[in-house]
Amino acid sequence: SGLPIICANPDIFVMSAPGVERAVIGYYAKILEEAGHTVHWIGKPFPNFLRVVGNILNDRGISLGKDVCFFDDNVKNVLAMQEVLGISGCVVTDTGLSKYMDLETEFKLKTNRPDYLINSLTV
Repeated sequence: SGLPIICANPDIFVMSAPGVERAVIGYYAKILEEAGHTVHWIGKPFPNFLRVVGNILNDRGISLGKDVCFFDDNVKNVLAMQEVLGISGCVVTDTGLSKYMDLETEFKLKTNRPDYLINSLTV
């Protein structure tokens, strides 16, 4: 019903401080979807996004494997890249979503873990 909606960033909440979540675009897209609008979810960690990343890397002559590494502060995105594309994944722990998460608890809920953890992308 109505104009289709494309949500390229499916994040529903971001942490703005310890224990303080802010609603972001995915939250509002979900409300529209629940109201009967068609929403196309295309961002990380959805398989359609991961296939695009894989195709771009292949087009650039980059073979998918553990010598390619994806960095993100979102554990779900890193694990999805590792699982779907077979590349290495690194969670940046002191920024964005990871900064306010209990990562050990998060990892216990998953069947796999990120290949790498680093605090920051800066020195």
